Amino acid sequence: MDMKTIIIPTDFSPAATNAVNYGVDMALSIDASVLLLHVYNIPVAYGDVPVALISIDEMKKAAEDNIESLKRDLQHITSGKLQINTETRLGSVIDELEDLCTEIQPFAVVMGTAGYSAVERTLFGSNTLKAIKHLSCPVICVPVGKELGKFDFSDQLLNNVDGSCMIVVATDAPLANRNLLRLAKRAMLGLGKTGGIASNGSGDYVIAFSTSEELRVPHASTNAVTNNPGLQNDETSPLFMAAIEATEEAIINSLFAAKTTIGRKGNKAEALPLDKVIPILKKYNRLQ
Repeated sequence: MDMKTIIIPTDFSPAATNAVNYGVDMALSIDASVLLLHVYNIPVAYGDVPVALISIDEMKKAAEDNIESLKRDLQHITSGKLQINTETRLGSVIDELEDLCTEIQPFAVVMGTAGYSAVERTLFGSNTLKAIKHLSCPVICVPVGKELGKFDFSDQLLNNVDGSCMIVVATDAPLANRNLLRLAKRAMLGLGKTGGIASNGSGDYVIAFSTSEELRVPHASTNAVTNNPGLQNDETSPLFMAAIEATEEAIINSLFAAKTTIGRKGNKAEALPLDKVIPILKKYNRLQ
């Protein structure tokens, strides 16, 4: 059986280096090879007549030198245990990735997540976002957690991934029990947006309730039949979105506000190291 290959595009930026480290760890854990890809463009100065600022040969040599240097560093770090191939191309990152994915059918493409627009800073880098939309192979977007040693393939998380999130969703909208159940399910999407996977052994659960006076059951009533107005299904989507966003925000807030806690039998839950996390967020343009 052919060895699996992980493609890791790099422009040698901090975000790309973060993705390279993640991809290398992943390749070692699943016995795959790595293909480092650097796509370069010729810088052009635009005036009355466009002028190339550097020759193609100079750009090609610089690209090849940089990627070979990265390869040597990785071979040293992995003690030669990882098969590493390199490729440099002139063109568009996404176009070259599409061609390469069609050619070798990789196990996955691993890319960093850093962009310059507001939306891209919040979600993914511009090239990463395009890759997700256009590539037919899996695209793995690397979080900044790699720098803390807390990421999907680290030994610590592999051996200690279970935990429980208890989520309470409250609304004053007149939702009957059926739509409250639907609302509760959307809260799990908010958990997923923060990176939670509801792993095996995890006891995540959600409780949703409404405080709407119209839905309250009277303690004593002379009427044999109750008439409780409820929100129509067609009007529930904004509430679903609100539940997703509120859950995501609540989890992030709790992570940043939590303090180190020692519980039963000395079990210790470490607080998020804000002195390390905040500089990383700034480094990758997640925080101004």
